[in-house]
Amino acid sequence: DPESLPLRPHSVDAVVSVLDLHWANDVEGVLRQVRRALKPDGLFLAVLLGGETGHELTSSLVAAELERQGGVGTRASPMMHVADAGALLSAAGFAMPAVDTGFIQVEYDNAAAAMDALSAMGESAAPAGQEGPSLGAGGGRDALLAA
Repeated sequence: DPESLPLRPHSVDAVVSVLDLHWANDVEGVLRQVRRALKPDGLFLAVLLGGETGHELTSSLVAAELERQGGVGTRASPMMHVADAGALLSAAGFAMPAVDTGFIQVEYDNAAAAMDALSAMGESAAPAGQEGPSLGAGGGRDALLAA
């Protein structure tokens, strides 16, 4: 559970988070827990999806769902931009936050192949409380093929 860290205050030298912060509903709260758990001068290292991650797939799915289903379902959690990451780290009490970005472009033959890859990575669940049309319901397959 990325929302609850079972760590005592000032008990660890380092915390490493790899591709899970985007699942947290309260990122600042999680960062506060991390800061509290770190010993003085401890290291927090995080790798996360951010910024424009998946924007091409999201745009294609939105257009296809609007056309085929007349509405849009929730596809992905909001992604954090680099400026937001620095602000959240500062708000959580980190003294000297450093934020960097990298860009990796991955291409797929079609939207279905991209969705299969996301599913294989465990990234296929929509955010809690999804509203609107779903790719799994009714004309969802038609919308996915149109994307």
